[in-house]
Amino acid sequence: MSTREKVADCIRSMDSAMLILPMDISRIVLMARSHDTNAVELARFLSDHRSLSDRVLKIAKSPCYGSSGDIDSMSSAIIHIGFHEIVAIALGSGVFTMLASAGKSSGIEQDRIWKHAIGVSLAMKLAAKNARTPVDGFSMLTGLLHDIGKLVFHLCLPREYHEVLQHHQAEAVSLHSAERQLLGIDHGEAAYRLLMRWNLPDSVCMPVRYHHNLIQCPFEHLHQTMILHLADYLALRAGIGYSGNIIPEISTEVITAMGLSKTRVDELTEQVKTMRDQVEDFLEALS
Repeated sequence: MSTREKVADCIRSMDSAMLILPMDISRIVLMARSHDTNAVELARFLSDHRSLSDRVLKIAKSPCYGSSGDIDSMSSAIIHIGFHEIVAIALGSGVFTMLASAGKSSGIEQDRIWKHAIGVSLAMKLAAKNARTPVDGFSMLTGLLHDIGKLVFHLCLPREYHEVLQHHQAEAVSLHSAERQLLGIDHGEAAYRLLMRWNLPDSVCMPVRYHHNLIQCPFEHLHQTMILHLADYLALRAGIGYSGNIIPEISTEVITAMGLSKTRVDELTEQVKTMRDQVEDFLEALS
C-alpha cells in the first residue's frame, strides 16, 4: 500500500481515535451547517458542556477581542464576537484538545504548529481587509484548521513525514512539493479528506485543500483560498509559530489579484508581527 493510500485509508476508516470527533464537537458541526440554528440554541448547547464553554469564554475574553468587560456569559460572547467566530473557537478548541491528547507521546511540537494556525486565523481578517472584501463567516475556522493535514501526517506516518521534512530542508523545495514527491499527497489534500469526513462546510474544506494549489481551485472558492494563502504567507514571514515550512511562498496570481506591492506585503507582515501576544493568549486559552 502506498503512503497516499495509507493516509486515505486511515482517514476513511477512522480507525485511529485521534480522527474521531467527540460527540459534542460533532454536534457543533451540525449546528454550524444548519440554517435553522440560532444564537440562543448555540449558547444553550455550549453552556451545557462546561469544559468546552470555559475554554470558549476564556478566548472570548482574551485581548484578541478586547471586550472582556462586556462578556459575562455565552450569550453575550456570541453577541459581541459573532455566531460563526464562536463556532470556530468551539470547534478549534475541541479539535486542539483531541489532537493534543493523541499526540502526547508522539514528540510533536504541537504548540508551535497551533501558534502558526492561530496566527493565520487572525491574519485572515487583515488579508480580507486588504482585499476590501467581507470576511467569510468561517474564515477563522479555515485558518485554524488549514494545516491540520500536517498533524495527520505526524500522527499517522511519523517516520515517513520526518523524511519529508528532512528532504524539504536539505533540498530547499517547498514543503507541499516535498509531501507530494515522497507521500503522493500534500497536507492540504490530507486535511480536506479529514474535514470532509468531519462534515465541515465546503467554505472551509475547499480553501484548506487548495491553499497551496490555487490554479486547481474551483472558482467559487478561489477568493477565500487566496485570502488564506496570503494569511499563511504573512504568518510565516512574521515568524508566528512554526509550520514545518522554512520557505514562505506567495503566488504571483494572489499578488496580482489583490493588487499587492512589495512594500504593502512588508507592511502587512509587520502588522502580523504585532499579533504575537494575541496568539500566545489565544493558545493559552485553548490549552
